[in-house]
Amino acid sequence: MQLETLAKLDLGPLPEDYAFAARAGFSADESLVIDLAYFLVWSGVHARAADVHPRVVHTLRRRLHAKLRERFSPREIEELTWRFTQCVAFNWHNEFLELD
Repeated sequence: MQLETLAKLDLGPLPEDYAFAARAGFSADESLVIDLAYFLVWSGVHARAADVHPRVVHTLRRRLHAKLRERFSPREIEELTWRFTQCVAFNWHNEFLELD
């Protein structure tokens, strides 16, 4: 079930009232980690490309960050954020250079 849920993820638009609810087959903590990874990529690339208003991005970021603070320490949130952004940068690097 987890693989099916992850396979259905796409970087489509997030509505301004998106609640970051738990995902099927995942715990609340796991769902938030997935949402953080999704949001970092979506807000960094796809929201701009889709011309999503910055107010919407900031509203969603604040909502997600508040939920993360309920479950994780500031240090854990920082670590997760750095790990995700490093992975994304690594993948973009390899794609650009056509590396496997």
